[in-house]
Amino acid sequence: MNVQGFWRLLDENSGYETPEKPNLRFLDRLFGWSDTWYYIRVFEVIVSSSIIVRFKEYNQEVWSPQSFNVWKAMEGCGGRATVSGIENLKKVDGPVVYVANHMSMLETLLLPALLLPYRLVTMVVKASLLKYPVFGAVMKACRPLSVSRDDPRRDFKDVMDSGQRILREEGRSIIVFPQSTRSALFDPASFNSLAVKLAKKAGVPVVPVALKTDFHGIGRKMRDLGPIDRSKHVFIRFGEAMTVEGNGKAEHKAVIDFISHNLQEWGGQVKSEDKQGE
Repeated sequence: MNVQGFWRLLDENSGYETPEKPNLRFLDRLFGWSDTWYYIRVFEVIVSSSIIVRFKEYNQEVWSPQSFNVWKAMEGCGGRATVSGIENLKKVDGPVVYVANHMSMLETLLLPALLLPYRLVTMVVKASLLKYPVFGAVMKACRPLSVSRDDPRRDFKDVMDSGQRILREEGRSIIVFPQSTRSALFDPASFNSLAVKLAKKAGVPVVPVALKTDFHGIGRKMRDLGPIDRSKHVFIRFGEAMTVEGNGKAEHKAVIDFISHNLQEWGGQVKSEDKQGE
């Protein structure tokens, strides 16, 4: 299946489910049990993307199939995924702010394949990612909104200023991961309201996104290269778009409730309010 076939399934079913018996490449059938093979497949996508960047614009027509190649790598190495809520993406006209929990590197690689059929998109990323060998060049080509994480006030101003330009003038949507770091545990207390404030300032809707991507673990020495857990199903669900009213507290709470409820449904970890107060 190519990326156009993937999009048709998304559109017709308002979601996607990995087949019980996916059509795997011969080498995936031989080596798909290996974590090393998974990272070889992912690195293959990143290297090919970096080569493309040197010779042509890294636009939707390029980014989408490259992101889908990561989907194929995940499924080829034993991953299973369920996507739902695509109907909520089709209801909205114009750019939006997507706000999601951040569990692993995987969502950064997978989300473009889901979102680009409906609107142009970029994301807020750590500036350090742009300095990575090979991968950094690909990230730069996606024209992300980068933050340093060293100066919160400066980062906030940069996101609010550049974010409005991207949303209003360029018409691109923005993915925001408000958590300060990737974690399998969702802590509502560390989930800031930056995305809601940006949506309010730019006059665009905010769309909540719940993710469970701990199939791709977090490494101890290199956080991006963690162990693969094939027992953990990948879940991605999009909520209904919300217009931010007033100070945005109600919408921020609705986003947190949406993510918490879905993670609990999927067997994920959510830090309770009692534990937050300890």
